[in-house]
Amino acid sequence: MAVILAIGVLVITYIPWLTLGLLSWLVVRLGWGSLPQGVSWRHLWGAGILGGIGFTMSLFITLLALGE
Repeated sequence: MAVILAIGVLVITYIPWLTLGLLSWLVVRLGWGSLPQGVSWRHLWGAGILGGIGFTMSLFITLLALGE
């Protein structure tokens, strides 16, 4: 059960954020959009990391609350 949960956490937190990050980069590079004033790629990277950590913690708390 723990191995399946660990794989699920990796897939759920890594794949969507990676896809959104690459899509954002592509849109900006092609000129279809732009980053807001005062926002850099480091800001987006940091927000993605914090989002992944927050989602992982929510899964961890749920596992503690419901047990195995």
